[in-house]
Amino acid sequence: MTDKDHLIRDENRKIRMVRFVTDLVVRLLMTTPMSREEAHRLIDGARRYALALFPDKGEVFDLIYLPRFRRALEEATGPPDPDRVQFTGEA
Repeated sequence: MTDKDHLIRDENRKIRMVRFVTDLVVRLLMTTPMSREEAHRLIDGARRYALALFPDKGEVFDLIYLPRFRRALEEATGPPDPDRVQFTGEA
């Protein structure tokens, strides 16, 4: 196996790991009773995990996954309270 093949396999493994974690977070948001603050901490943890695997890809994570997390959160808990600080996903 060449170095290039090794790098590709490693990249694909990391992508699968991020996908697994984000799918798990969405399932937890949809099925586990929790406060919005707890949900935001869970989402932030998934983002930190992804950034540990893919540094400097925070914007990509936000673009791909934050809308999905927001939809799951709203479906599980209802629309956000406009008087409260909103989660932006930026940390």
